[in-house]
Amino acid sequence: MRLRHIPPHELHAWWPRVRDDLDACRVQSTDEVWMEDVYSAIQGNRAWLYVAEDERNPYLGCLVLEVCAEPFSQKRHLHVWMANGGRNDILVEGAPLVEDIARQAGLSEIRFRANRLGFERLAKKAGYKVGYFEMLKRI
Repeated sequence: MRLRHIPPHELHAWWPRVRDDLDACRVQSTDEVWMEDVYSAIQGNRAWLYVAEDERNPYLGCLVLEVCAEPFSQKRHLHVWMANGGRNDILVEGAPLVEDIARQAGLSEIRFRANRLGFERLAKKAGYKVGYFEMLKRI
């Protein structure tokens, strides 16, 4: 598997292909995000779209990555904002590639949030550990 960066000037051509996968992430998320927010962040180079592919398949799924900073320390990390595709192991198989992207950006930490506990098992295969729990109650 390879991860191919889709630069902002190619986003319009790729959007019909990746939109549904990204929207599935958005729907499952507790974040209040619109697809227009995702498009704008990628188009404005505040987030990066990567498409997973291999020799036989030009599209296996996609990832949206962004650099985030802690509010007080300003320590920066790579945040996997969205990851989806036909394969559930895109984060596991793609982990070394995402690590390379983080290193190239001068970052030493990768984070992502998940709303299902099953992701913990999957993420452990890629070397992730639980950093903290975030609890949510809608009222």
